[in-house]
Amino acid sequence: MIGYLRGKIRYKEFLESSKSSSRKDGLIILEIGGVGWQIFVSPLTLEKINISSSQKEVELFTYLYVREDTLELYGFLNVEELKFFKKLIQISGVGPKSALGLLGVAHLKDIKEAIREGDPSILTKVSGIGKKMAGRIIVELKEKIQDEGLKRQDKGGAIVETIDALISLGYKAEEARHVLREIPKSFKTTEEKVKEALRRLGGR
Repeated sequence: MIGYLRGKIRYKEFLESSKSSSRKDGLIILEIGGVGWQIFVSPLTLEKINISSSQKEVELFTYLYVREDTLELYGFLNVEELKFFKKLIQISGVGPKSALGLLGVAHLKDIKEAIREGDPSILTKVSGIGKKMAGRIIVELKEKIQDEGLKRQDKGGAIVETIDALISLGYKAEEARHVLREIPKSFKTTEEKVKEALRRLGGR
């Protein structure tokens, strides 16, 4: 598996994604040791790459898409975009071109925020993603993205401990995660979080 490439850009272009869409995918050829690797990138990635000098090296995290008659490389400037791309293509009906297209219509943090809020407007900007598919993406990824936020907040392990405590009291893991997302950051310790979670759960 090819996961990372570093080399000099020898060629770039924007590709029309479809006749009905003004959005364009990006394509670059990265030279490494005298060999040119053709890599698909999002238009936002292509805009960020500075190719004013042919001597400038570019680093890309890559995903190799393999099918019976297809070998395609997709490139990303950071691991976060690569991980999100992988999550997208695991969803039934979402191919690599659509996943890359989504990363080209907005910044990753804005896409995640739209999914977290259940807003399909950004997703449907991509050719091939209608309201039904956008809804499926939101359903598949909303909880995962919300859990990412919890993990970033859980520096001392209080969130994990709170979830475990609520499960031991008979609550489902999903209920525990849901109520924790509602608890303000001012509740820092496990004890504080558990008491507040129980108060909120008891009122439902």
